[in-house]
Amino acid sequence: MAEALASFAQIEDLPLLRQLAKDRNSGVRARVAEALASFAQIEDLPLLRQLAKDQNSDVRMAVMKVLASLTETLASFLGPEVFPMLLELVKDSKVRTLAINALASFPHPQGSAAAARTSACIR
Repeated sequence: MAEALASFAQIEDLPLLRQLAKDRNSGVRARVAEALASFAQIEDLPLLRQLAKDQNSDVRMAVMKVLASLTETLASFLGPEVFPMLLELVKDSKVRTLAINALASFPHPQGSAAAARTSACIR
């Protein structure tokens, strides 16, 4: 079932994905994050935020990969909501590199500046 979730791309699938984001199985939660990449809608940011704080690093990594793959798209219309999430994920040693890369490619001056500051702080 977890593998099938990543292929969900219909708007009708969103209620099921929201429900499965609470599943006990971290693999299911990670696949939910991956499936959300198909949507990139502002309504899904709270769910991505929730998954970004998941106790399982695989789930957080899946969220970070989604954010990294959608950085340009998200920044164009969701920048104020996505940027703080990326800054928070930089604090997570498991996804820090991806978060810094996403910040560096953020199409706003604040993104590359934050990436440079963060990189300098962790050296």
